[in-house]
Order: sequence, then structure tokens, then C-alpha cells
Amino acid sequence: MSSSCMRYAQEFIALRSRLHEVGQPRLVTVTTFKGWHRYGIHTLESLSALGLQTGWRSISQNGDNELSVSHITRFDELHAVVVISQDMYGGYGCMNVYGTEGQIAAKFEDTFGAFKAQLEAFVEWLRTGNEPFPFSETIDLMKLLIGGRNSRSQGGGEIMINDYGEVEI
Repeated sequence: MSSSCMRYAQEFIALRSRLHEVGQPRLVTVTTFKGWHRYGIHTLESLSALGLQTGWRSISQNGDNELSVSHITRFDELHAVVVISQDMYGGYGCMNVYGTEGQIAAKFEDTFGAFKAQLEAFVEWLRTGNEPFPFSETIDLMKLLIGGRNSRSQGGGEIMINDYGEVEI
């Protein structure tokens, strides 16, 4: 099992239950501090709390180690924008969902609760043998993480996630 506690953040899970309030979701934004190489996976895992673990089509990323902006598209036409700034501590764990009929937002604050839920999922897996989520979701998120890095190193061009093909585990 490989995951970030952001997948288990109650603040983001609560947003998932409220998605109907926005109508058809069109855009999700997530912000945090540090850098893509250190905190990118946490922002991507936070999207999993909304049920957006798979279905990613492409990613393009601009910026540098101090500030990166990623534009991620899904096959269902939903877009995600992830902004990571080295010193943007005020933006840690902020998520907004915009849709055809409204907007909802949450800020991650309960780190203890998220880590506890993550550890409980891990212990339950050890007890039962039932994975808390398919490992293929981790692979899809890793493809996005690598795709973002590759896009930025290639001048911000769009990277198709399927170009990475199947990954053997």
C-alpha cells in the first residue's frame, strides 16, 4: 500500500458528498506548499478523496522548483489545476470545485484524523487481506507525477498519460 493521508482527509471526503451542489463539475483546484517533487503526490492523492483517482488523460506543467502550475485533464472533460509554491504555506491543502451550478471549497486541517484513517486502512488490509484501494490507482497517480515532471522539463507541453503504457507490478 502506498498512499498519502490526503486521500483520507475528512475535509475532502466531505466535498465528495457535496459534489451534487455544483451541478456538473468542470474544474478542481488544489494548492499546497513545497514543490512538485515533494508534495505533488499529496495534491494528486487529495483528488482521490473526490473519487478522481483514475480517468486522467493528460498533464502539462509550467514553472520551476519554486512554483509550478499543472493543468490536468480527464477523459470526462473535468479539468484540475494544481498550484504548488515553495513558500505558499497559506495555500496548504486548499481545494475548490467549480461546476455548472455552483462552487464548494475545503481546507485540509485535521492532519491527525487523516493519518489515523490512513493507518486504520493499512491495519484493516493487514487483518483482512482486502486492499483499501487498487494498486492500479497508485500507478495512475505516479504516471501523473512523472508526466508533470516530464512536461516541465520539455517546456510545459502536454503529456498524454497513456503514453506511459501499462506498468508491470
